[in-house]
Amino acid sequence: MEDLVDLRPTVEPEEVLPDIDAHEYLVGVYRGLIQPNGSRLKAAIAALPFERPERAVVATTTPEVPAERFQKALSETAKLINSRPTQVIPPPPVIDVSLEPLPDHSAPFAQNTKHRFRRF
Repeated sequence: MEDLVDLRPTVEPEEVLPDIDAHEYLVGVYRGLIQPNGSRLKAAIAALPFERPERAVVATTTPEVPAERFQKALSETAKLINSRPTQVIPPPPVIDVSLEPLPDHSAPFAQNTKHRFRRF
């Protein structure tokens, strides 16, 4: 019976915890410096986005006026479009339809006598 591993959660000392934030607590847990406590672990995970927000993209600004930047982009696009080789597509051949006979539409329309809703 001495060989069994104790699965009961260990309690970390109370004097260590007030000095650290949620991120430092989680770092201590995964590095093995702090024994995890279920409720404190869940609380640290929930508090992490509020104590240390994720890094965000910071917009860089230039001294150029947006209208100047737009005109510069348009000119660069025009250079790219004008540098492409042009391809001329020949028009389709003209078909003379006067030589073909017109179909005869004087006969009545065909009727479906085997309609699926008909009883007999």
